[in-house]
Amino acid sequence: MPCDSIREVSIVLDKMDPATLKVGLADAQITANALSYQPDTLELHDQQTRRYLGQFNTTTRTYKASLTNDQEDEEAQEVAKRIKRAYSNGVVLTQAKKFGWSLKKTTTKQGLTQYEVTK
Repeated sequence: MPCDSIREVSIVLDKMDPATLKVGLADAQITANALSYQPDTLELHDQQTRRYLGQFNTTTRTYKASLTNDQEDEEAQEVAKRIKRAYSNGVVLTQAKKFGWSLKKTTTKQGLTQYEVTK
């Protein structure tokens, strides 16, 4: 692939809440900073590896997001899956806080996050 190529992977999160997305990204150790010239665009970096993951565009009117990433297709798809998992985790975390639940966080052998409600 030429060095000036950019692949686009689209992610559709119906009825996405931007605040929930930010909670999930923080939990997934993904730094999301809004660009000053384009506030609906978040620049994503992996906190552990300090690696640039691309840009995630959230348009709250249409609830459609897309990640532009100049990596290989397979790698870009993996980043997209990671964002979807982060959003799902964000939903769990925000609902737990809303209802006063205590959560125990564990990680599976595959590296996926699981939550158990504790009292």
